[in-house]
Amino acid sequence: MDAYVEEHCVYFSIGNKTSYARYQALGEEEQKMQEIKTATYQGSPPYKVLARPMPTLLKQYHAAEHKVYNSFMQKIKPLPQQAGLSELAQELPSLDEARSASSFSLFCGTTIFISSTILLLGAAVPYFFKLSTNPYFMFAWLAFIVIVTMLASYYIQKNFYLAQADDKHLLLAIEALKEVLKDERNDS
Repeated sequence: MDAYVEEHCVYFSIGNKTSYARYQALGEEEQKMQEIKTATYQGSPPYKVLARPMPTLLKQYHAAEHKVYNSFMQKIKPLPQQAGLSELAQELPSLDEARSASSFSLFCGTTIFISSTILLLGAAVPYFFKLSTNPYFMFAWLAFIVIVTMLASYYIQKNFYLAQADDKHLLLAIEALKEVLKDERNDS
């Protein structure tokens, strides 16, 4: 499963199927009158390079996407790997479950990029200083680099890419997940 966010929009994709949920303003009172529009299409989410620094609203949607993803993955752990969309759709997280889930995600694109960079550079350090001949040192060094990588990823994600998501953000992410889990063969 893959995910992506934009302001007022959350995407989830499984394979080549992408669904999104977006807030649509109704009339002049945009803040009070909003409905959720969902849709599904074939293809990937519309990945874009995000402006730095990220606006707080985008960070909130990003945190909501992580919380919903994490709570969903926790709920589907007991299911067999061959579970179909209809079985997965029954495990949609509730708002309370999403609220209590962690907003940190190991599978976030940002984390993967940061982690890969730190791991590659960290693993190369002993080579450049000719310390790579001792296997005990290498084991300890790599364990240290993995811990540093995890802590750095957590810190960067929490401080630069996530903000406290409220119920409005979580509900939108739940709707996007619900949409991608619809089995069109059974909905007709």
